[in-house]
Amino acid sequence: MRTILTHALSGLVGALLATYACLFLSSLASFTWQDELKIRAAYALRQEGARAAQADNWELAGGQFHSASQIALTVATKTWSIGYPIYAWRLIGFSRDPDETFLISNLSIEAYSMQKQGRLDAADKIYSELIKNDPSKNRGYFEGVAEQTLSALNAQIARK
Repeated sequence: MRTILTHALSGLVGALLATYACLFLSSLASFTWQDELKIRAAYALRQEGARAAQADNWELAGGQFHSASQIALTVATKTWSIGYPIYAWRLIGFSRDPDETFLISNLSIEAYSMQKQGRLDAADKIYSELIKNDPSKNRGYFEGVAEQTLSALNAQIARK
């Protein structure tokens, strides 16, 4: 009698643990997939921003890169390494953290586009913030980051 009760109880505990594990893994996969969709949306916005920059529509370009940055800030840090590479990180290679690089390149392009629009005060504010976060770099460096990133994105657009 005792062994039957023990087996029944251990079976019940095992079933509960298996159910909990399935629910946990399911929710983890769901969050990862949601983050993956956000990353894809951020990259699509970057592509649209690069197309706008090609057409000299710097206001739209700056807005698209700003929106991509805002989306990127909502994504969990570890998701960036799962299956969706950050192209600027590979091409430029100036940062330890890929999502930091994504944001730095977007902010650089946003400031660069404001500069092209003649909104120098707004561009100076962003460049100052970038330099404050990394004092070893200067404004010319971040302008170069913007130009390099736009060039890399335009090359991707041309290949498609």
